[in-house]
Amino acid sequence: MLSKPIRDDILGRIVRPATEFDGETCGAIFEAVPGHDRDGEVRDSTK
Repeated sequence: MLSKPIRDDILGRIVRPATEFDGETCGAIFEAVPGHDRDGEVRDSTK
């Protein structure tokens, strides 16, 4: 999560840096898809 984005533009999408307010949504995605908690990494990546 510390690497640079592959690209800034994705056709038809708005891309922006993550903020501390994205943590809950990111956490829900991590729980639903890979099935585990990544709250610490998400929190650290938005500092």
